[in-house]
Formats: sequence, C-alpha cells, structure tokens
Amino acid sequence: ALIAELPTWLNFLSYIDNVLYKLVQVIMFAILLLIIGFLLVQFGAILGSPFYGQLSEQLEKIRTGTFPETPPSLLSSLKDIWRAILFELKKIGLLLVIGLPMLLINFLPGGSLIATIGGIILTTSIVCLDFFDGFLERRKLRFREKLTVVRRSLPASATFGLICQALITIPIVNFLGIPLCVAAGTLFCCDRVLPNLLPDHQA
Repeated sequence: ALIAELPTWLNFLSYIDNVLYKLVQVIMFAILLLIIGFLLVQFGAILGSPFYGQLSEQLEKIRTGTFPETPPSLLSSLKDIWRAILFELKKIGLLLVIGLPMLLINFLPGGSLIATIGGIILTTSIVCLDFFDGFLERRKLRFREKLTVVRRSLPASATFGLICQALITIPIVNFLGIPLCVAAGTLFCCDRVLPNLLPDHQA
C-alpha cells in the first residue's frame, strides 16, 4: 500500500520489492527442503538401520578385506542398542546446545547470516556423523571421537556433508540418496579415516 502511494519516479522500488519477495520465497523453500531432508535422514536411518548396517559392513569387507567382528550375544546386542540410543540423544543435545544460540542470534541485527552459516555447519556435521556412523560404531568410538574424526577429515568431510545434504533435499531423489550416502560414507572412512585411526580402533 505504501509503495502504491510513492511518486512515479520511485516506481523502481516496487520492482525491488517484488524481487526481494521472490528471493525470500526461494530461500524459505530451500530451507524447508533442507529441514525435510534432514528429518528424513534421521528417521530413515533408524527405520533402515538393519539394511544400511549390512550395506556398510559388506562394502567395508570388499574395500579393506578385513572387518572388526564381535561375537554375537545378547549382552553385546543390548550394549549396541544402548549405544545407538545414546548416540541419538547426544546428537539431539548437540543440536540444542548449538542450534538454540544460532536461533537467538538470528534475531540480532546482521545475525541472520551468522545463524545461516552456523546452521549449515551444524547440519553438515550431523549428516557426516550419520553416514560415517556405521564404520565408526564398529570401532566403538565415543561420540567425541566421532566428532574428532569429522573435524580431522576437513575439508573433505565438509564437502561430503554438503553433497549429502544436497542429495537428501531433492524430492524423490532423497529416497535413493540415503543408501547412496551410507555407501559413500563407508568408502570415505575406509580410504580417509581408517589409515589415521589409533591402532586399538582399527580392524
């Protein structure tokens, strides 16, 4: 309404307003796709964990020729379930500890850019943890050690995480993207992470 009342020589502001409106729509749509893809990974990884676990195991056997096997037992199965629950809880904790401050920063002047960059870094780290976890969990690494693996693998891990995020945000493609990222994450760890692991964490 205010733009409609502007003098004729300021009509260009209406075009700028339209461009900015469209730009905001595109950004919001991209953020929505990113959130949907991120949630899909979290729930998809849980629902498809038996299949993804087997996929990761077989790829590691083919790639390295070795495999860190543990004797199957009820106790070891219960421990694995407990570790998986703790892993998910710690990821949620990481999201809350870092994500909430980023959300608050977003309301400060100029904070949107910082919050956006911080959010991308956070989600990229979580995505790397998810797709590296099959390999890393077989070595019984602690959560901090897994984060250290992601950090020490930079910038390759950041590139990997961003590509995975792109795959999981594309509708329909994201259903195929999750197993593809699991496979890629396993191969990434076999080639880049395994040579640098401590001897007691190797196969």
